[in-house]
Amino acid sequence: MVDSLQKQCGDAVVTAIQALALTGIESNEIKLRKTFTNDKDGHVLKGISVCPVPERESPGTNQRDDYGYGFLIVMCQGTGHGNSQDIDKVSLWRQSTKRIFNNKRLSVTECYICTFEPADQFVLKKYMENKDVAMFVIRCWCREPRT
Repeated sequence: MVDSLQKQCGDAVVTAIQALALTGIESNEIKLRKTFTNDKDGHVLKGISVCPVPERESPGTNQRDDYGYGFLIVMCQGTGHGNSQDIDKVSLWRQSTKRIFNNKRLSVTECYICTFEPADQFVLKKYMENKDVAMFVIRCWCREPRT
């Protein structure tokens, strides 16, 4: 059975981020997940979580519809709890990831472009819990046939 288009895009996003070989993170810490927190106490999971968010619709063409499958990218690492310590690690992860997706295509046939949607660069509440957490959305725009 073929995976849904959303799952194909999510897997392609994870694979592309893993291929970056980002400093300070193992490829097995980059995963497609339903949520970026654990079920027990709501702590943000370490590493990079790629989580689906609601899709968006665009006008498309006379015969096809355009849908943007969004993925919240949540980057989390421990912090030294200083105002400037480790700021570059998560910022570099964010910059590198943004550059491989923004206005580029995925390996999924139906996906014709990806876009970047900014979100929190550093989440203050999580910083107070000794974690540096950055978020943004990568949206994979796909042209799908009407049935």
